[in-house]
Amino acid sequence: MRSRHHLPFLAYASVLCFLVTFRLLHATTEAPKVVHSDGNPIIADGSYYSADPAPLVANGTLYILAGHDEAPPGTNDFVMNDWQILATKNVASGIWLHYPSIARPETLFKWAAPGHAYAGQIVQGPNHRFYMYSPVTQAHSHTQDPFGIGVAVSDTPIGPWKDAHPTGPIVSQNTPGQPTYKTSTLPSGWTTITASTCIGEPLASCAVLN
Repeated sequence: MRSRHHLPFLAYASVLCFLVTFRLLHATTEAPKVVHSDGNPIIADGSYYSADPAPLVANGTLYILAGHDEAPPGTNDFVMNDWQILATKNVASGIWLHYPSIARPETLFKWAAPGHAYAGQIVQGPNHRFYMYSPVTQAHSHTQDPFGIGVAVSDTPIGPWKDAHPTGPIVSQNTPGQPTYKTSTLPSGWTTITASTCIGEPLASCAVLN
């Protein structure tokens, strides 16, 4: 039977193994930071403000995709320039890996404007690749609602990501076959944001938009 004195050592050995494995698998991404969390929120020191968490479980790891709000004091708006990810193999351990920036709208989607890295979601497809559905603003949109849903693809949840539909958003007021509604006529001023995805049967993808 293991003594209590061995538990801290085993916890740190576990996170070291986790970190080394992640660095070998994701050598092209920014090195993650180890976060020790005592509960909610996960990052409680005020260094990063997160929004719109979307969980994904893959290969025994829990990933949380989130936005990153950088609005300074006195700013009555969201300033969200990139997406971040938190990952852990054991929530109860309180040990997380924080990837502070996995993608930016204007570098991920060439048709997108900077900023507005709003609520996205990652799902794993039947081909075992990962797809991130993300609402962003279009750089050259002439519609009342400039938002559109882009989709990126990667072999791992933390990237590197690339545009899976380079010709433009998969859903927007500019998309052929989509209704050309006016934002002001929709309940609560809805726009094409907050994509939530699922895999249906028979292996058909679907999206729920707000």
